[in-house]
Amino acid sequence: SDSSGQSRLTALVQGSDGLVIVGDESNQSGVLGAVGGSPFVSLFEAGRSRARLQLSETGSPSFGLFDSEGRQGLAMTVDSSEAPLLTLHEQGRVRAAFGVREQTAVLNMADAQQMRLVVGVAEDGNPSISFLSEDGEIIQALPLELPR
Repeated sequence: SDSSGQSRLTALVQGSDGLVIVGDESNQSGVLGAVGGSPFVSLFEAGRSRARLQLSETGSPSFGLFDSEGRQGLAMTVDSSEAPLLTLHEQGRVRAAFGVREQTAVLNMADAQQMRLVVGVAEDGNPSISFLSEDGEIIQALPLELPR
């Protein structure tokens, strides 16, 4: 407790889950814990998580940043197939995603409702660009074969 009697360090254990809370829970605090076999570190402001680093039960890492309303703003993950993914969100919706899938670097960009542009570069160096309609249908595609 601090000089005003407020707790600045709390430890909780329930079954196999545990948490350590450091700071002022009503203002800014940090939480280190493990829930359901997944360890995490979270930073809170005014009771809302603003940043979180976590390992899944399979050991896949993820990192997230959240806006003042608690909605996802940015996410970085490496899934169980070792594929990295970075997503940018606006008001809780994915607006851009960049990752590597099946040996292809891919950038997807969306309007408020739907993915509208997909840019990719295959492992062999061949680039592609696809423009999508508001229904998600490809309306124009530019696969390019590079000279060898």
